[in-house]
Amino acid sequence: MSDVSYGAAINARARMRAWQQGLGLLEVWQQGLQVNTILYNASISACSTPGGWQQGMGIVRRMKHGLLEADVVSFSAVMNCERIGKWQNGMLILDRMRELQIQSNAISYSTASTCAKGHQWQQSLIAEMQMRQIETNTIMCNSALMVFGQTAWRCALEAFCNFQTIGLQVNPRTCGIAAATAEQSSQWQSALALSTQGMILPSIVSWDSAMLACLGCRDDLAFEVLLESESLRDPISFLWALASLSVSDAEVIYDAGRNVIEKLWCSGGSAKDLARCWWAAATLGIRSEQLSSMATTSSRSNRISFKSAMLDDLSMALTGLAGMSWELSFMLDAQTSVGEMLTRAHPDQLLFPREGKDLLAILFSCTMAGCLSSRLWRVSRTVMRDVGSLLDTRSGNLNPGLDGHDLVVSSMGDRYVILKPPDWEVYGGHVKKQLINFVKQSMSSPILMDAQHNFGFLHRLDVPSSGLILVAKNYKAFYDLQVQLHSGEISREYSVLSHGNLPASLKEVRARTRIQHDLPTLSGGRGKLSKTTLMLSRYMHCAVGMLSLLLIKILTGRKHQIRSHLAHVGHPTLRDKMYTSRAIFQSDANLSLRNWLHRHRITFTDAGGTPCEACCDLPADLSAVFRLAIWTRYVSARPP
Repeated sequence: MSDVSYGAAINARARMRAWQQGLGLLEVWQQGLQVNTILYNASISACSTPGGWQQGMGIVRRMKHGLLEADVVSFSAVMNCERIGKWQNGMLILDRMRELQIQSNAISYSTASTCAKGHQWQQSLIAEMQMRQIETNTIMCNSALMVFGQTAWRCALEAFCNFQTIGLQVNPRTCGIAAATAEQSSQWQSALALSTQGMILPSIVSWDSAMLACLGCRDDLAFEVLLESESLRDPISFLWALASLSVSDAEVIYDAGRNVIEKLWCSGGSAKDLARCWWAAATLGIRSEQLSSMATTSSRSNRISFKSAMLDDLSMALTGLAGMSWELSFMLDAQTSVGEMLTRAHPDQLLFPREGKDLLAILFSCTMAGCLSSRLWRVSRTVMRDVGSLLDTRSGNLNPGLDGHDLVVSSMGDRYVILKPPDWEVYGGHVKKQLINFVKQSMSSPILMDAQHNFGFLHRLDVPSSGLILVAKNYKAFYDLQVQLHSGEISREYSVLSHGNLPASLKEVRARTRIQHDLPTLSGGRGKLSKTTLMLSRYMHCAVGMLSLLLIKILTGRKHQIRSHLAHVGHPTLRDKMYTSRAIFQSDANLSLRNWLHRHRITFTDAGGTPCEACCDLPADLSAVFRLAIWTRYVSARPP
């Protein structure tokens, strides 16, 4: 085995953060072959974890024993081991380089700048580089801006101005990083100005930075920026951007759709292009037989390309195709490709914040289309459980408390169901009463501190609502339950009181939903596919008029889905401030002081695959409405 092969193997271990195996390969190499500086540097890179700089310095000392001299690459690799760690360690390593008379360069200083959590010292570091006459290049400045942006956007903007003062030629990426820093701090005006500053020669990078700067604060400006950049984008990219911004301008959408049809007719499209096209068309509510036909033709010629496509592209494609029966054959073929990917994937790739969400989206899309294969489901559940087990091993043990509390409805080993009282938020910090704080006080578990894994919660409820919440005690349970949730195995059932005489024939509401930040969720036409199943239980006549008691199930769990869907069909829930008029909301106070919606039942399976069920009664404040009814006519007593 050559030194190139060993170096590649060590670097591969580094990318998977398996540094112990990387060092083990170095030991094997030392026993039989001559070691060179390149292999040692690869071994240092394998230690790239927070706190791993000690192992890196240990390898540097071993180089000396092997009569090899560490170079600037060696020490830069050591500093990279402390990436996003303690900046003091980065400075200590720079001092050690000076002692050994190793010439620092822009790369080593750039690496040191990524070790920061503070922000005052970066300015001094850049100044020292100038004193030592080290060329401050654009890469170094971009790195410093990214570190500033983690803690202090004002310092990032000051640094950006300083770069221009010293004559550094900033590029669109520099402007984009500074803009993103301001945008993350809700400083959209500064972000927009910085983004447009990078447009001396207009580029997609600059336009995208400007668009993202406005998104969420000024969506109207984001749309204007997108229209300004249309000439630089190909038709599919423009259609995808329209969908990403949730644009509702019918004329713009129509023109963009026609341009995509012309593009597909003339030159077809790559696998990524088709994935974007399908997702954008579905999100924007485009219903075009011509577009469907063109996309189908292109997909058939790209079947081989899709087999080697990335998981995120397949996720986007299948999300767009869910509900479009004309491409079920593609969805079945794609599942085979996904299954093959999973057999080769390392668990770190499938973490929930990474490609794990793409896999779950694929399971969900196939479930919605009614074509989820049993093989993909089995492979996904096994692989995702392995991911969870790996995280549990890394994070340590938990203290399984919480059992026996009034809010705990049931506990099944590594998962449990708790009752959310009205006016509590599951998590998010928008109101004082937080369910996550209650759970943290009662149980100690690493996942409860992990925002990227939703603190172990599988779903949420609106603040005014009450009902059952499913929570995982550890990562393995969380990943297992996520697979169940996205493959339709977890059932969530609700009791809902709505206005009017809802027809008994209405069994399902299948309407796309669009979230508008803090505004009501819109149903119908455009947005994400959403499905609500309902059954009428009884009619009631009360002081506010006719009411319908409904038993509801949801397959999807969009924000305000039930409330938005019922308002969409003309039967909003009782005492709903967001989806009824002010007069109706005030009148409803005669019957209920909060939104009349309660999740009363959840079904799922435990770690061994045994079916589990958790139920709870209606709270007293909701059931009091029945005593105020003038008359009641029962329709059905069975849930849907």
